Amino acid sequence: MENSLQKSINPLKGKTGVYFFVLLVLFFLLAALFICSDTILVYDSIRIIALEISIIIVAFGWFTFAAKAPKKLYDFGEYFWVVALLGCPIILLVLIKSAIFFWISLLIVGGMAVSSTVDVSSKISWKSILTAIYVLWVLVGIAVTLGSTKAFPYAFPALSLSKIHIILDIRLMISSVMVLLFLIDSVVKAISTGRPFVPSLPVIQISTVWNESLSLVSSIMKPFAIVMNAFLLVLTKITESIWQLISSAMVYLYRIGKNLANNFIDVLLKVEVWRSILKALFTFIITIVFAVLVEFITPYLFFYLRSVDSFSSVSTDTFVSLLCNIGFFLLTFLGVLAINALWKINNEMLSISSFAGAMIVVALFLSADAMYGLARINILNITAFKTIGLFTFLILIIVGSVFVYQISQRIIAKLRPSVSHK
Repeated sequence: MENSLQKSINPLKGKTGVYFFVLLVLFFLLAALFICSDTILVYDSIRIIALEISIIIVAFGWFTFAAKAPKKLYDFGEYFWVVALLGCPIILLVLIKSAIFFWISLLIVGGMAVSSTVDVSSKISWKSILTAIYVLWVLVGIAVTLGSTKAFPYAFPALSLSKIHIILDIRLMISSVMVLLFLIDSVVKAISTGRPFVPSLPVIQISTVWNESLSLVSSIMKPFAIVMNAFLLVLTKITESIWQLISSAMVYLYRIGKNLANNFIDVLLKVEVWRSILKALFTFIITIVFAVLVEFITPYLFFYLRSVDSFSSVSTDTFVSLLCNIGFFLLTFLGVLAINALWKINNEMLSISSFAGAMIVVALFLSADAMYGLARINILNITAFKTIGLFTFLILIIVGSVFVYQISQRIIAKLRPSVSHK
């Protein structure tokens, strides 16, 4: 059972797996040296930035490995750069708080939602354009509104443009474009339906035929009747023209309003549209939360890595830092699973993510052991890692427990045949 489980969740086999794991250990070792070695003369602020970059690289690598389960290091590198290009602008938006990264992030998230809704491989139709602009309208509106709160103030740099003039508000601009495109589509459909039929007004005429006994009266009144009939005919034609114009305009306005409503309802009730919007929006929120957590956890991790406490004399601050780091590790794991669940990238995401997380923990343990050895030699002026820390101690307990369990199981398995034979 154990062998079959390992085969099902281990995407790396042979030398590729060895190379991958060695590179992971070396990466952790080099990062720890840069952060903890006083021989490298840099400010602590630079060390913290390097630690943030290391955390982000590991998270991207974790997601890439779990999502694609690459068989070769080249494939992993190719997928990794795609993930980094999509995720870095959103993370830098939180860490640097620059307006340029806000616009890039909107383009990325909007592109993800549109590509998920519209089949970009096929011929682009007018309906697909309307659907795409509606998706962008909803997504940008929600993202900018969320980013204008105190909890997530990432949109403040871009919203400062609206203070210059309201027309520079991205929500107003994309709303105007959407309404204009929907209106154009509705007008075109209303005109293409054909000219509306409007019934003609009845022509009112005065009779010019009188009784013969009234020939004198008829002779006198007939010219007046003819003039009045001409006047009534002209008046009727003018009235009919106005009636035709107003009626046709009302019919066209009705068609336009009806087409507008149909367009909005069709897009509004389309499940694929809202599924794409929610996928892109939740991916954006998860990435934003991850960036906020990176900004929050880095000082704690930096403090823990630079601490000199051993496992037997752990201070309260060191213990709290370790708990925060463990919590961040678990939240990152859940974030990787959540994004995969949204986009359904890999059916075995849970097992592969767990495998990758276990490899990260083991690589951290081995790099910590290497740092312990270098600190004992004292050639790189490493103040920390001169004693066994709490993390290493916990890993040793877990490994030792598994070791004792396996040994006891083997001994029991060996003793059973002899006992049954007796």
